[in-house]
Amino acid sequence: MNSITPFQFEDHQVRVVEINGEPWFVLADLCKVLDLAKPSRVARCGIADDMRGAHLMSTPGGSQEMTIVSEAGMYEVVIRSDKPEAVTFRRWITAEVLPQIRRTGAYATPTAAPVFQLPQTPEITAGELEHAHW
Repeated sequence: MNSITPFQFEDHQVRVVEINGEPWFVLADLCKVLDLAKPSRVARCGIADDMRGAHLMSTPGGSQEMTIVSEAGMYEVVIRSDKPEAVTFRRWITAEVLPQIRRTGAYATPTAAPVFQLPQTPEITAGELEHAHW
């Protein structure tokens, strides 16, 4: 079974299936991010045969065959769309993802730095402070 990794873009999840070491994106998820209404039409009209395929996936409704697109196919869909959502996604890819891959060899989502708190100390009154032995 190929591993499925969900990626988060804003408030949308895009499932990515790794096949032979390469990422393949669930087209329906990608279309939601880009506000494209008909993934089947996008698949037929905008993506070459070698950039798309089908993959059986578990969904809340049971197993379902989903259209998936290669990384190149994903870029095709994003680049061809002129919707505002696609522009935002394209800018995220070109301004954040690709530069980080070029610099570091990988893309990792930012993680929050751990928050450290000082241990709680009991309150000391002025009178107690005067009588403290240092």
